[in-house]
Amino acid sequence: MGTLRHKIEVYVWQVHIVLCEEGELSLKGRL
Repeated sequence: MGTLRHKIEVYVWQVHIVLCEEGELSLKGRL
């Protein structure tokens, strides 16, 4: 169970980073 929880946390973290990067790119494109 510990390993599964770790994988989920890593997955959520990676998705968070991708969303942040896409948000920054979209903001820069609008300026």
